[in-house]
Amino acid sequence: MMENSHNETVNENSILTETPLGDNDKHLKIQLCVEFFKKEVKSSRTSKNTLKTSNRQEKKQLNVTISKLKNVPKLQGKNPNPFVKVRLLPDDIIHTTELQQGKSDAQYFETFVFPTENLSEKVLRVEVCDKKVTRSAKTFGKVDISLDTLNLSKPMLKWFELA
Repeated sequence: MMENSHNETVNENSILTETPLGDNDKHLKIQLCVEFFKKEVKSSRTSKNTLKTSNRQEKKQLNVTISKLKNVPKLQGKNPNPFVKVRLLPDDIIHTTELQQGKSDAQYFETFVFPTENLSEKVLRVEVCDKKVTRSAKTFGKVDISLDTLNLSKPMLKWFELA
């Protein structure tokens, strides 16, 4: 289940498995790669009496790569300067991409790491905005992706339509 910016369920047509480079519609789209990692981390501690202990902990993280944007609309006849905000909710951890100057179709290939213990009830909110210089940056579109509905047993590379 996914929701767009109007809290409506996003239908399966919004998840585009094919690259839309040859498509004819002009909807704003973003390509993401999402991976959930579990890795074992070895930690060691030395006590006052120089007794060294070590244990293993499992570290879990969500990696989100912002790959490409397609069909970012012009503003007042001018090419946009898009950047992408990615939030993990309800934790409200936020990452942003670099600004792409004057591009309706942009490539980023920026990866962000979100430490998290589990994906249940977590939502990845992706917003495409214009210009980082002001707090009131125009939002072109966003999509909320409910992570517990995705199969993240392997990396997922998909196009999402933003509303």
